Amino acid sequence: MKRRRLVLMMTSAILIVAFSLAGCRSTPMGNEMTQETNQKETTSGPASSKVEETAAPSAFKQSPYLDGIGLPPVQERLPKEPKLTNELPKDALNYEIGTYGGKLRTVRTDPISDSDIFTIENEPLVNSPGLMGEEITPNVLKAYKVSDDQKEFTFTLREGMRWSDGELVTVDDVRFAVEDVLFNKELTTTFPLWLKSTAYADDKPLTFTVLDNNTFKISFDHPYGGFLMQLAVQGWRGYTDFLKPKHFLQKYHVKYTPLEKLEPLIKEAGFGPGEWTKLFTSKDVLNIESTQPKAVGFPVLSPYMQVKAGTVIEFERNPYYFKIDAKGNQLPYIDKLESTMVQNVETAVLKVMGGEVDHSYEYVTIPKVAMLKENEKKGHYK
Repeated sequence: MKRRRLVLMMTSAILIVAFSLAGCRSTPMGNEMTQETNQKETTSGPASSKVEETAAPSAFKQSPYLDGIGLPPVQERLPKEPKLTNELPKDALNYEIGTYGGKLRTVRTDPISDSDIFTIENEPLVNSPGLMGEEITPNVLKAYKVSDDQKEFTFTLREGMRWSDGELVTVDDVRFAVEDVLFNKELTTTFPLWLKSTAYADDKPLTFTVLDNNTFKISFDHPYGGFLMQLAVQGWRGYTDFLKPKHFLQKYHVKYTPLEKLEPLIKEAGFGPGEWTKLFTSKDVLNIESTQPKAVGFPVLSPYMQVKAGTVIEFERNPYYFKIDAKGNQLPYIDKLESTMVQNVETAVLKVMGGEVDHSYEYVTIPKVAMLKENEKKGHYK
C-alpha cells in the first residue's frame, strides 16, 4: 500500500505541475499551455556542485491579472536570476510558451486538505525533474555544492528573491528557521531524524553555518550522500524546514517579542498563559498546511497564495513568484486555484462528469473509467 501511494503521489506531481506551471489544457481557459526551458548547468567533480545559469530574456512580462493594482514592475519583483522551470525532464514534456489566464478547479473530501493543491504549491530547495533522482537541480536555491567526502553541503540563495508580501528573502530567514525553530527545544521537542548524520537516531544533528548574506552551509559528522534527495523528494518537505519568513513569524517568537507582549495574542488565540509555542505553531505554515485556514495571509514562495478559507478554498497567483519561462514570462500561467469540498467520492465524480472540475487524480479510479469515458464530451474533459 505504501508503494502504491508513493506511485500515486509521484504521478500526481508530474500531472499537476504540468497543469499549473507548464499549463496543460483546462476547460474554463480554453488555452493549451505548456512552456520551454533553456537552462545551462555546470558541474565540478562527481555531481559535487550545481549552479544554475539562467538565460537572460530581453524583458520580463507578467499576467494581465496583476496590471493596475499598484505593484512594482515585474523585473523588480523577480530575483536577480529567476528560475527557469524544469519540473519535468525535457524528454517527458514538449515545452512551449503558454498563455496567461483562467482558473483551475479541484475538489476534495477533506475539510482542509487537497492533495492536488498541495502538489502545485510544494517548492523544494532543490528538485529532481521527474522525481526519480537521476538529476538534482537548484530550485528555490540558486546553487549547491557538495564536498568530496559528502559531509558538507553549501547552498546559495537567489539574490533579490521575495516573499509573496514583497519582503526580501535573506539568509536571516534560514538562520531563523534553523536556530530559532529547529534547534529551539520548546518548538522542536524531537529533533528530526532525517537531519541527523546519515539519518541515524544515535548520530549528531546537522551543523549550520552562515557564510555570507546569500550563502549557508549544512554539515554532518558522517557522509550523507542522500541528503539532497531528502530535500528534493523524500517526504515532500518543500522549503519550509529551512526557510521561514522571519519578518512575519518573529512577532510570535519569545526571542524577539517579550512574553508579556505575546500574552494578549496567546489569550486571543485561545491558549493558556505562557503558551507562546502554541501561538507560534498556529501562525507558522508548513508546506503540508498550505490549504489550512491559517495559511491565509501567510508569506510564501509558492506560485499561489491562499486568499480565502472555508468550503471553497481560493488561491491567487503570487506576484513575487521566482520562476519564469524561456521568454521571460513570470509564472504561473493560470491566475487562480479553487478547491471545493464535497461530501464523498461519488459527488466528486459527478462534478467531474458535470464539467465542474479541471483536474483530479484521487477520485478517478479504475472502476470509474468506463463511466467517465462515456461522459467525456459532455463534461469537456479528457
